Amino acid sequence: MCNDIKFENRSYDSVNQEMLSTYMKKRGMANLKLEDLNLWTRSFGENYYPVIVTLKDSDQIIITCHGIEYESVHDENKKFTFIGFLWIDEDFRGKEIMVHIHNTLASYEALTYTVHTLLKPAAVKFFKIMTGEFNEYLKSYVSIYDKNELHLEEKPVSQITLKKISEVSPNLLTAYDQSIFPFNRADYITEFLKQKNCYSRIALNSSGEIIGYGNIILFESTNLAQIQPLYADNAEIASAIVSEILHSENLDFEQISHRSNDKHNESYEWFKPLLKKNVELRREFVSTYGWSGNGPKDFGISKVFSSSSTIVCPI
Repeated sequence: MCNDIKFENRSYDSVNQEMLSTYMKKRGMANLKLEDLNLWTRSFGENYYPVIVTLKDSDQIIITCHGIEYESVHDENKKFTFIGFLWIDEDFRGKEIMVHIHNTLASYEALTYTVHTLLKPAAVKFFKIMTGEFNEYLKSYVSIYDKNELHLEEKPVSQITLKKISEVSPNLLTAYDQSIFPFNRADYITEFLKQKNCYSRIALNSSGEIIGYGNIILFESTNLAQIQPLYADNAEIASAIVSEILHSENLDFEQISHRSNDKHNESYEWFKPLLKKNVELRREFVSTYGWSGNGPKDFGISKVFSSSSTIVCPI
């Protein structure tokens, strides 16, 4: 980046949808909206650290990034910061910008704890400069299928009841979510699942205990349905949750996607029953999840069949 180019931090309050849409279009992400930024701010409160940078005296966004401080629900002294939403306009990339992002996050004290992130290979070097190290935990993949490749048939599973989110106690949902990701994101998950373009189901066993939940978020601008998140005790439950949503909601989309990882093979294979017989499973590498320092070992990765939004949460 040229030294004579001036830039400045902007508050979320000063960002409008037109600014964001122009920036995201250049980034190749048409689905993000201003309400997403507001959701993050409301949900995480003082633990949310936004970084939005524009050219000085301009509405042209050249950097987005945020840090989210996650506190353990079991040990208040156990925390980590998740760095996400990171993108730098390719016309302005360079050491000066990297230093600016580092200093802004440091001013929030966002780099005090172990730092987590999902990165494309090209960004690993930047992360190492910012934090000193990057220890890989897992590789993340995305699978995308056309709607006409799906075998949309109701798949009832014995001794499983599927309910809408409004029919289940929020406390039960939070407890199940925290068995997988034992950190403070209850407000975010609850608000996220209640969005008008989200379609969720919760699976319960015969004793009324939650054994899985999943959500499909529909992006009308790209006709894409994303499965995020999908957590379940086993692959059969995971498949039943998504099958029920697709069968009962009559969603209008052209493609459907979900995330998988290399720590849990079934996070990729569970989708097979939802495909026509002549359609093979497929996926592409997207990013690597890792951290500086020592990361937590208590993620319930065996229950993650598709991750939550990787902009906001690691799994």
